[in-house]
This record gives sequence, structure tokens and C-alpha cells, in this order.
Amino acid sequence: MRVLLTGGGTGGHVYPALAIADEIRRLEPGARFLFVGTAQGIEADLVPRAGLPFATIAAGGLVGTSLVQRLRGALKMAVGVWQAVRHLRRFRPDVVLATGGYVSGPVLLAARFLGIPYALWEGNAFPGATVRLFSRWARAVFIPFPEAGRHFPPGVKLFPLGNPVRREVLEADREAARAALGLGPGDRLVLVVPGSIGARGLNRAMVEAAPRLLARPEVRILHVTGARQHGEVIGLYRQAGMDPEGTPGLMVRPYLHEMPLALAAADLAVTRAGATTTAELAVRGLPAVVIPFPYATHNHQEYNARALADRGGVVMIREAELSGTRLAETLLELLDNPDRRAAMARALREVARDRAGEEIAAQVLALARSRR
Repeated sequence: MRVLLTGGGTGGHVYPALAIADEIRRLEPGARFLFVGTAQGIEADLVPRAGLPFATIAAGGLVGTSLVQRLRGALKMAVGVWQAVRHLRRFRPDVVLATGGYVSGPVLLAARFLGIPYALWEGNAFPGATVRLFSRWARAVFIPFPEAGRHFPPGVKLFPLGNPVRREVLEADREAARAALGLGPGDRLVLVVPGSIGARGLNRAMVEAAPRLLARPEVRILHVTGARQHGEVIGLYRQAGMDPEGTPGLMVRPYLHEMPLALAAADLAVTRAGATTTAELAVRGLPAVVIPFPYATHNHQEYNARALADRGGVVMIREAELSGTRLAETLLELLDNPDRRAAMARALREVARDRAGEEIAAQVLALARSRR
């Protein structure tokens, strides 16, 4: 059984593919994989680290860019299709699974040209342009919940199975995780995760909020800045009189491969509203203050955030309304109200789909077997 995976640009496109691949391996131990991404994307680090074979193609964006950028993107896409055809002919997959990002487009075009069946995963409440376009010819489109289906063309084969989450996140033990991070029984950990590429507005607001939070002796902050903005955030903390190397209770990291541990150990989170992030919050029942990325295509992160906020699982703050003062007040109010945090956790767990990865994997394998 040969499965080709493609997706990239952010962790939100890569981690679901890795989670599904892990479940496919559990169901079909002899399955072989090839992951196609770009050399510049985060997938170039995460996929080899996960032990999957990795190949690259060229890819560029066509939506929400300038004319010059669209022309460059179209040229990259043309080259990428040619490269993807070569990878597909060499690997000979039984099925292709795309999880989004620019790189998916050339691979899906190549698969359609070669007559190889493909499936799509779309984790957002509002689907991306690539997914909507290619959904017409997909053998299956996996979406987070039935309401997301109204944004697709008629006749698309939709499967509302939820968003896959890595087993490391699902199975992480809270007490062991807190011990590994050196947290005592009375400590309260605030986990700040702006996303794999960072978020300047969110990072700045967190730096401004940190002094009020750290004035509480029980509060600990783990701030994962994103690699691109790590140096800038370190500088902002120092300007505010908080050297991350010497301020008790403050940990600042550019990226965290041990995120499953941090999610299990945290009492409260501050995050963006990507599909993978919101799915991980749900399966862990981790209350959060969510600030949707305002420039996401079709504003899909606000759709994701509202789906949880309307159920009472998170507090949503638009970035235009975000300040250090408001963030600090919101976090302190939640830290002082364990009953509300418990209610938020219950609301999140009610929408969690723990077996989404396994169910999607079973459908992908069924498609591969039908071709064989």
C-alpha cells in the first residue's frame, strides 16, 4: 500500500498529515509513504523528524497577493506540477492525501493528470481556495463538522469526521508533563503559542501582560514565540525589565517540539485559531484565550474561533481589540475562576473528536484498496 501525502507552509497543514500517517501505519503496518512539500516550509524539518520520506517541489501563492506575486506564484506552480508528476510516477501511489497549503495545488493537478485518486482534508470552518477547487474531483473530503459542508460545491463527497490530532497530544499524561516542566501542585501554567510562524501583535500583547501575571507567585508563563520573532520578543521582554534568562516563572522559546507535554501541563492557553490548534485545545479540554489571525484567507480563523467561543470553550478577542491590558485582565479573571475554567474544559471536550485520525485513515486506506 503506497500513500502520498502533501501539505505544508505551517504546522497546521503538516501535523494533521503526520497524525493520519501514524494511524494508517497502525491499521496497515506495511504501508509505504512519501511526503511532498517545499524546501522552505516547516514540513522540511517536521517530516524527516517524524521518519517519513520527503521530497520537494516548487510552489507559490495565487490568492490574496499582488499581480507580480501571482505571476511568480503561477510560474512556481507550473514548475511544481512538472516536479510532482515525476514524484508520482516514481513512487506510484495508490492514493494521494492533501492537507492544504500552496504545495497541495501542483500535486493535486499532477494526480488528476495521471488518474490517481486523491482525498482532501480541510480542518477549517471555512475551506481554503485550493480545497474548494479540487473538491469537485476528490474521492473524499474530510471536514471538521457538518456545518462546514455548506461552503463546498454540490455533489462533493463530504465526511465530517473531525480534525486529527497526534497521539502524543491525546495520550500525554498531565501529572507526568507537569513534573517534566518542574511545576508544583499550586503552580498555574499559561501556555502562549502564536503559531509556528509567530504573531507580532499577539507576542507584543503578551509581553505587556506578563508583569501583571508574574506578580502572582503561582503563575508560570511558557511563551513559544515562533522562530522568526524570537529575537524580537526577547528584546521586548528585556526592554520591559524582564530578562527571560533570569525572570522567575518566565520561559521563552522559539519553537517547542515537546508541545504535547506543554498542552497536557497547561492550565490556560493563549493561541491563534488554526484548525490543528483548536482541535488540540478540544481534545485536551484546555481553556484558552484565542486571537484569530486577522489576515487568514477568507478570515477562516475567526470562523474556527467562533465555533468554540459560541459553545463557551474559549474566549475570543479580535486582534484589532487586543492590548496587553485586556489580555492580562482576561487571563487573570480566568485564573481566578476555576469553576469557569472547568466549564470551558467540559464545553471543549464535548466537541472533541478523539478518533478523527483513525477514522480518516480508514477511509484513505479504503480508497487505496479500491484502486488496487
